[in-house]
Amino acid sequence: MLASYKGRSLIVKTLIECGSDVDAVDNAKDSSLHKAARFGDIECCRLLLEAGADINKKNNSSDTPLDATIGAYSLRS
Repeated sequence: MLASYKGRSLIVKTLIECGSDVDAVDNAKDSSLHKAARFGDIECCRLLLEAGADINKKNNSSDTPLDATIGAYSLRS
C-alpha cells in the first residue's frame, strides 16, 4: 500500500476495509507496515496492526518493521 508510505491513513483504512492484503510487499520485500514505521506514521501503523499485519515480517535486508523504525530514527539523529 503506497498510501502507508505517504501517510494517508484514511486511504489505508479504506484499502483495508476493501480487503487489501496488509502483508503485501514491494521489490525490497518491504510491507506497508515497514513503510509506515520507517516514516513514523503511528496512525497507519495502528491501522495495519489492527488489521493483522505481521509485525515480524522481514524484508530483503532481514529487517522487521521495528528495525526499519530504529534505522530511520538513527539516521535522523
